[in-house]
Amino acid sequence: MTWRRPVAVVLVAVTVVAAFAASRVRVDNKLERWVDADPEEERRYREFRDRFGSDEFVVVAISGRPFFEADSLDAMVDAQERLEAVPGVVRVDSLAAVYRDLFGSEDPEELAFEATSTPFYRGLFLSQDDEDMALLVEVDPAEHAKARHRIVTGLRQAVAPLTGHGFTVDLVGSTVLVDALDEVSRSEALRTFPFALVVSLLVLAVLLRSLRGMLVGAACAGAAVMLTLGLMVATGHELNMVSSALPPLLWVLALGNCIHVLQRYQRRREREPVEAAVGGAVADATRPCTLAALTTALGFLSLVVADMAPVREVGVFAAIGLLVSLPMNLVLCPELILLLRLPARRSVARAGAGWSSAAVLRRPRIVLTLAVVAAMVAVATLPMVRAESNPITFLPADHEVTRAYRSVGQRLAGFYSLEVVLEATLPWTDPRLWPVVDDLADRLAASPVVAKVLTPLDLLRKLRYWDIGFSPENYALPESRDDAEALVSGLDARGRALLDRLVASDGRTLRLSAIVNEMDESRFLDLVAETRKALDEL
Repeated sequence: MTWRRPVAVVLVAVTVVAAFAASRVRVDNKLERWVDADPEEERRYREFRDRFGSDEFVVVAISGRPFFEADSLDAMVDAQERLEAVPGVVRVDSLAAVYRDLFGSEDPEELAFEATSTPFYRGLFLSQDDEDMALLVEVDPAEHAKARHRIVTGLRQAVAPLTGHGFTVDLVGSTVLVDALDEVSRSEALRTFPFALVVSLLVLAVLLRSLRGMLVGAACAGAAVMLTLGLMVATGHELNMVSSALPPLLWVLALGNCIHVLQRYQRRREREPVEAAVGGAVADATRPCTLAALTTALGFLSLVVADMAPVREVGVFAAIGLLVSLPMNLVLCPELILLLRLPARRSVARAGAGWSSAAVLRRPRIVLTLAVVAAMVAVATLPMVRAESNPITFLPADHEVTRAYRSVGQRLAGFYSLEVVLEATLPWTDPRLWPVVDDLADRLAASPVVAKVLTPLDLLRKLRYWDIGFSPENYALPESRDDAEALVSGLDARGRALLDRLVASDGRTLRLSAIVNEMDESRFLDLVAETRKALDEL
């Protein structure tokens, strides 16, 4: 057909441009991509960040030797300063910072008393048994996909010298987890696509018995994949744990339809000239290839009703890729056949299909019985299907981040936070408000998935402890609003910065941070539901 060649040329040109765009595809598994937030909730979250700053943090957990010794503390102070210098780090809180800023890097014994005499640091900076310590690194990654990876790389380099001092160092937190998921997604894509490529080419070699035929099939399927990935990049999408399977999936599906054209051509070429064989092959394959592509595309489009955006993206781009593969197989494929002058070959699949169909027709009862048994087994195993809601299980069991999460979750702190914002009619320093804040904090702390709850009242208790005297009974709330405001007025710059993380500038909007040590989403959502109920009761 006269129109087919210029269309094929256009397809090749578009594929070249798409391949350039596809080379820039990125992997991004940031956690907010997996949940569709209500617009009102997104607005409130933006307001929260404007008021209190970033809520994303990394816990650097260290253990392995005594902490309250001069050389240990000096090493931790050095690590503190390296962490503070990492681009993307907003703030680092730790006992090393207390030692440096409040104790002038002197008196380790006094620091030990300060750290252990009240519950202020327990459960976050220091474990209950004094065997583990943590540096809490608040981060604010940029929007681009590589931002978290650069932060995590910088953090690992900053704490690496601690291992030379005999410490064991683990990093946990959503930033670390997202970076690990990105790494696994990339490695999975690099492993699965070459595997699919090699296996499919071996199958083509058996079916077509022609190197030129293999090249035609690979070119058409590869063009469909490149166009789809290029479109993803052009529309601002990245790959993730789900969509990283899209390239090998599209490759196999696109190649399947191309094989129909190639095999029909080979069959006709045994008795017809090249041009007639190509025309007849396209005519024979157009309807089945179109129906197969359309029905499969519609099946993928059914995923657009999914709750998770990555699943919807797979459905949409898989459908687009299948539709893109149609002109590749019905236009580009015939032109490549003519260009390369594919030889006629007797198809192995043709002979195999004849043998298998004859065998099935001779023994229909056996075939039906096996089909019924397989269906019964499938139905019986359906109750065993479970929805996995813990993103840690996406990583290999021996991955360093998996080991770190298991270790730190049992010993210290948490992995991320549930943030509660209270907008009060009273100033936060008014004692009439304190029972409400403490009651809500106690309810949050009662959850088995909460490691610690941070409130502005914790800072107020600590200020009174420092002001009146270093005795455990002085770790309590002041007696009046005037006393509370007097304590707050004496805060230094670092203390004021900490207070600004917990109380908004209006003095009436408070933040309670429940540090969570459970990665199972279902248990976290239970905590959210319980917290909403408690807030409704307020």
